[in-house]
Amino acid sequence: MATSASTAATTLAVAAPSSVAWFLPAKEAPKGFTPPTLNADTLTLIFGGSTDGLLRKA
Repeated sequence: MATSASTAATTLAVAAPSSVAWFLPAKEAPKGFTPPTLNADTLTLIFGGSTDGLLRKA
């Protein structure tokens, strides 16, 4: 007894974003803008996962 495998075709529609600026190079900084000086000794908060506890306290 032979069995036949049926295949169903699936169509997937993918929409491109309306703005494709995410891959364009960054614009120059406006005149008068100076980037902040960063101190290497300053501690930074690193969230290794969920910030759920912070959101509950807010």
